[in-house]
Amino acid sequence: MGKLYLVPTPVGNLEDMTFRAIRVLKEVDLVLAEDTRTSSMLFRKFEIRTPMASHHKFNEHKTSASIAEKIAAGMNVEEHIRGQFAIACHNGPHQRKMTCN
Repeated sequence: MGKLYLVPTPVGNLEDMTFRAIRVLKEVDLVLAEDTRTSSMLFRKFEIRTPMASHHKFNEHKTSASIAEKIAAGMNVEEHIRGQFAIACHNGPHQRKMTCN
């Protein structure tokens, strides 16, 4: 069984990125990004070469089952959460993802 990591990432100032977040982004098998264009800037800055897939509120109904299958098969997946209040994501739009079994 793989793991799902939820990693908050900064919106504007990339200097707010933590060493731990960078390490997780480099170590997982797949990164789910709400916007792959903006996430690509983050990846270039920190030399992250992990494969990335688009996952957001407009496609989650199509992608969630396959992501769950990947995790069940042993893949480690990270979803980075961008936003001013990303660290408090348990009260935000990602709450449903965190409460799924």
